[in-house]
Amino acid sequence: MTGPVSHPPWCDPDRCGVRAGQPAGTHCSRLVRLGPQPPGTMVAEVSLVQGPAISGYPRSGLPYVALATGDADDELLVTPLDVELARAVGRVLIGFAHEATG
Repeated sequence: MTGPVSHPPWCDPDRCGVRAGQPAGTHCSRLVRLGPQPPGTMVAEVSLVQGPAISGYPRSGLPYVALATGDADDELLVTPLDVELARAVGRVLIGFAHEATG
């Protein structure tokens, strides 16, 4: 018998793969889709993800940011970013955007 399943506060039940019968699934947040910005077709999709901990893989089981980019009509390329790297990338992007817009 399994007990109730625990979810992180950011987990979206509609996207989550963790269930009472499948406790080793993957937690997923809501998906945020950005773009495209016409006339371009580039999009980005961002979400939080947390898979199960796997023995021998010390970074497994930790939440990370899944960043997927590409052409809106094609399969997107997913890049997993640990939380600290995602935070640093966000700061750099904001800084560049401020520089570009003066």
